[in-house]
Amino acid sequence: MVAATKVISNVVSVYYSAKSISTTLQVSDIIATKIKGEIEGAMTTNLIRKNAEGTETVLDYAIIIGKDSAGNENGRIEFYNHTGTQVYIEAKDGYFVMHYYAVKDADEGHEIAAEDWMFDSKAYMGYHIEELKFEQVLGNYNPNIIKMTCTLSSAKYGDYTNVSYIECFNFSDADMSKITVCND
Repeated sequence: MVAATKVISNVVSVYYSAKSISTTLQVSDIIATKIKGEIEGAMTTNLIRKNAEGTETVLDYAIIIGKDSAGNENGRIEFYNHTGTQVYIEAKDGYFVMHYYAVKDADEGHEIAAEDWMFDSKAYMGYHIEELKFEQVLGNYNPNIIKMTCTLSSAKYGDYTNVSYIECFNFSDADMSKITVCND
């Protein structure tokens, strides 16, 4: 009886360990795939900033990696996506948010409101994002590579860090000066 209990206990332990790994990988892949899809299509168009009075300033950057709204360095990436919409991605309240800036509809002449897009909390299966970081990878890599590090945390399964390398397909070597890290 004692031996059977020991075997069953070990089997259950292995099952829960495998389940935690599977769940973690699934959540991590869902997040990474969505973010990678957006960044891969980033355009080389210069970013635009509006001040409080509505005056626009054209920046000489197509991608800015900087502080997120909580002040975490390299926690936010901003760019124009494949549709020509200015976007930023960061983690807020444990979930990643993709913010689409307001745009003017050229065909109809009206403005499309800004919007925050995020997965439903159920997609995170009990996890939350502990840290989301972006950086331009230099060295032996192609210069148009962005490294994304996402650390997930769960009270039940612990922490897991996923590192993804994302190629900006629309950037040539000459365009790489259009990526900047600015944590002011």
